[in-house]
Amino acid sequence: MSIRALIAALVLWAVLIFGALGVIAAYALWQAGYSAQRVASVHERLVTLAAIDGAANQYGENVAMVLLLNRNGLDILGHSRVAMERHFARLSQVTREQIAALAGVGDVQGALPELDNTRRMTELYRAIDRSTARMLIQLREGRQDEARSLFSLEIAFRLSNELQPLIDSEVQGEQDEVLELETAAEFAQQQLTLLAAGVGGGGLVGILVVGLLALRSIRRIEGNAAGDVSIRDQAVRDSERRLGALEMRRAQFLADISHELRTPVTILRGEAEVGLRGAPDATDLRDTLERVHGQAAELGELLEDLIAYARADSEDQEFRPLVVPLAEIVAGAAGEGASLAEPREVTIDTQLDDDGALVEGDPRRLKRVLLIGIDNAIKHSAPGTAVTIRTRRDGGSVVIETTDEGPGLIDEEKPRVFERFFRGSGERELHNRGIGIGLAIAREIVELHRGRIDLDNRPEGGAVLTVTLPMREAR
Repeated sequence: MSIRALIAALVLWAVLIFGALGVIAAYALWQAGYSAQRVASVHERLVTLAAIDGAANQYGENVAMVLLLNRNGLDILGHSRVAMERHFARLSQVTREQIAALAGVGDVQGALPELDNTRRMTELYRAIDRSTARMLIQLREGRQDEARSLFSLEIAFRLSNELQPLIDSEVQGEQDEVLELETAAEFAQQQLTLLAAGVGGGGLVGILVVGLLALRSIRRIEGNAAGDVSIRDQAVRDSERRLGALEMRRAQFLADISHELRTPVTILRGEAEVGLRGAPDATDLRDTLERVHGQAAELGELLEDLIAYARADSEDQEFRPLVVPLAEIVAGAAGEGASLAEPREVTIDTQLDDDGALVEGDPRRLKRVLLIGIDNAIKHSAPGTAVTIRTRRDGGSVVIETTDEGPGLIDEEKPRVFERFFRGSGERELHNRGIGIGLAIAREIVELHRGRIDLDNRPEGGAVLTVTLPMREAR
């Protein structure tokens, strides 16, 4: 064979061998990292399940203590209820992150029952907690016998016979999954080691036969290949940048949809629960149905906006300003926000001191700004506290302040609260739902109305969201 043929054979053989070894090594690294990530996520879920198990036992004991001591110890029970909500929120987050990190369709399908079981446990606990709330009402009204019966049949029984078996089953499932992952990782490592040894040995023999003869040509080829690799790397980087920008736009659009739909759907569900509770008179039922109808109509308009936004890609949604009384917008937001506040045992107070001020804008979007502020305030409020909405005039502007009695803001986080996807440490500690886009949406709406928005701490404690809008004089 000629030198040229030897060089060609050597290059081809080397490329094949090193390419195969590179693929094996890359796959081994990926497999090891993937297995370690899965084990870590399973461990995190086990830790969260153990925390739920302990918190559930403490919750049951605290409910029994309040029953035995005739409502004494309500503050301890309140802490237990907050702890349970945090743990279940953390479990849902960990489970979703675990599924999101899975690579194969089979792995994802195998993990979906965990998400369903997490949802079942969360809903079961909330049903038990609603029974606890009913028991507290009965105790407050002096109906001890009914409270004891409710505790026995719907709280203690469901904690031990429905929630506890679900927790135990999930813990056992996670332990079994850890064993399966460790066994599979060990087997895969052995197979990859044997394969790499076989490929490497065969490649070494071929390289030694013609290596010396092809050395000079290889160096020349390496120089040419380096330039080609640089060009390909640049092309890959350009493609990655374009794909990254596209993915960011897609993620932002999906985030907008999820946030915009969550609040009206929650309100609809709350109003439906109010309408189904007990035997309301015709007037109350009609009021509830009117609020449901109004919210459904706004939800339809929102869906039309989102569809139009998707079709237009980056074009702005249509802005249809009207002159409306500010009190009307505040009253609508406060009424719908009550559905968000009731499950957290938070009240909403309104103090209208704007003397019938008028504003020019889109009433639905302005109400959405207030609902975002109310929703955030409720999330950071402890049970039994109040969220207050105040309005006042300030020169040619009208000011709306939404205050809460929560922990307030950390100074370092204040400059970032209106950034998209920013979630402060308080959100993470409370495990509140959401992805940190509400205040960013609110700022865009307020700026569209030529206004200002600010979030700061109150001197007496808690946070205050201040919205300032131009006031429209009556004609």
